[in-house]
Amino acid sequence: MKKIFFMFFIVFGLCFANESIDGSNLAIESNLSSIAINNEIVIEANSTNVSYEANDINKAIVEANITAKSNIVESNLSPKIDENDSLSSIEAPNLAIKSVDFTLYGLYENADVVVKFVIYILVIFSLLTWSVLIAKVIEFWRYKKILKLDLFYTKKAIFLEDLPTLKENSFMEIFKNEAIIEMEKSKKLNGTKSRIRTNFEIKINSIITNAKNLTSILASIGSSAPFIGLFGTVWGIMNSFIGIAGSNDTGLDVVAPGIAEALFATAFGLAAAIPAVLFYNYIIRKTAKFANEIDEIATAVYLIADRTLDKK
Repeated sequence: MKKIFFMFFIVFGLCFANESIDGSNLAIESNLSSIAINNEIVIEANSTNVSYEANDINKAIVEANITAKSNIVESNLSPKIDENDSLSSIEAPNLAIKSVDFTLYGLYENADVVVKFVIYILVIFSLLTWSVLIAKVIEFWRYKKILKLDLFYTKKAIFLEDLPTLKENSFMEIFKNEAIIEMEKSKKLNGTKSRIRTNFEIKINSIITNAKNLTSILASIGSSAPFIGLFGTVWGIMNSFIGIAGSNDTGLDVVAPGIAEALFATAFGLAAAIPAVLFYNYIIRKTAKFANEIDEIATAVYLIADRTLDKK
């Protein structure tokens, strides 16, 4: 019985030992497989990192080659600069072009000598225009006061003796003196009236001619100022073309200064011509009205002289 129990114990121990050995073998195999898998993952990760690094290196090499080629092209295209040349002397023309002052004074300062001469002429024309206007306005204002007083006395008078003695600038006084002088010269009354009328017509023409003085200046300025401004315009456009040809550039910084000079001269030409034409038309209208009033005064004095002659 003891032998049987001992044999059974030995067999059971051997079986348990085999199972533990198999379990340990399985554990060892599982550990080995996990280690192998981890090693494979690490190797793959390292390989991908290496591949990524290789790609980055290749990209960097390509970019370096492109940069080097672009630098070579730029160095070939850019002008060669001597060591003695300073950077300020090279960049000064570009800075001067970009910093053009487009105000009226700036355009005048940057203008060509010919354009400045044109501007001087147009400024003189403009000053003459305004001076003539002021002088004629004062003159017609003075004529208006004289004519108002002359009409007042001629409407009240019947004979030459009824007319008062006024200042020499009175038109009534001028015509009255002409009539008296002619009446004193003529011994007969037959041709006296016609001679008085002729003398009045001569005086009327003289007075109207004096009233029209200085209007020829306005006519000349109004007709010539646009063409003088046009000359400055053409000269400025020529400077623009010369600037384009010299710089081989059609940019605004090259074209703008010459065009600005051209428009500047045109503006001055119009500023001188337009007021001259307007003032000329104004003075012509005022002169026509003045001529009608002078003719009215002369007619009134002639009728008074005619009545005086008939009284004799």
